Amino acid sequence: MSDCTVGIDFGTLSGRAVVVRVADGEELGSAVHEYAHGVMVGRLAATGDALPPEWALQDPNDYRDVLRHAVPAAVAEAGVEPSAVIGIATDFTASTPEEWDALHRINLLQPVYNIEADPGFAISDGVATGDMHLVLDANRTMVVKAGTPGEISCSKLAEINQCVVAADLLGDAVVWFSLIPNPQKANLILPGATDVREDNWLLLSNGWEVARTEVVERNCDTSGLNDFVDHFGGSLSTSTFSFEQQKIFKVTCLEEPENSTTTSSTTTTIAVPLDTTPIPPDVLPIDTIPPETPTETVAPAP
Repeated sequence: MSDCTVGIDFGTLSGRAVVVRVADGEELGSAVHEYAHGVMVGRLAATGDALPPEWALQDPNDYRDVLRHAVPAAVAEAGVEPSAVIGIATDFTASTPEEWDALHRINLLQPVYNIEADPGFAISDGVATGDMHLVLDANRTMVVKAGTPGEISCSKLAEINQCVVAADLLGDAVVWFSLIPNPQKANLILPGATDVREDNWLLLSNGWEVARTEVVERNCDTSGLNDFVDHFGGSLSTSTFSFEQQKIFKVTCLEEPENSTTTSSTTTTIAVPLDTTPIPPDVLPIDTIPPETPTETVAPAP
């Protein structure tokens, strides 16, 4: 029997094993084992203890279960004897830690039509105490699970179409969320940018990392976006986000120095940076009746 090797890929939510023939690299069999605990955000699966904000953990026993189940299943599908396996290789979904000052990568920023939550819902120590359903439109409802880190500065939670949700997502799971007032306009004024990131993202002064258009409008005389951020970043400017495009398309300097000229307008727009001060949980006016028939769930926790 030909010699074979086994490759194991430990991914985010599952592990996959493949059996390959050494002679020609042909894949003979494969199997996938889903992690029992998935990605833990908010709370530890074993104890229920709350996790700090920005934490996402996995259970090492899930890796062992891949060896117990996926590897034997792949070997069986390949139709080879275990003695024919002469080597094993592993691959992980992993990263190299580096300094990074973005607090939240905002994958969704959208008005919320209606908000419904479990009885007694509150934000306690920066974490949701119950489930909350955010109806985005007729076809989509975002589910924020109990234990999800978040903050609320929108004071009209019980009213229709009065809040906007900003969500940091991990796949379909809500890692972090914020509910802010709805400007009732097509665009939302966000704080000024402090850094230009790769792949068309901007880091804002409130710690949000938000997608941008490839070409960003500027109202001050600068050589480019990086130059604008260097001279007018942070509290000296605002960023305009389009709900339709789901991107920042314009940055505006609030006050121009004497030696600066405007390149796109003869007037200056003064905008107030976004207030994301959380509202105390005992004053959250929220409808605590859960939805009767949930629509398509776009972001449940795993």
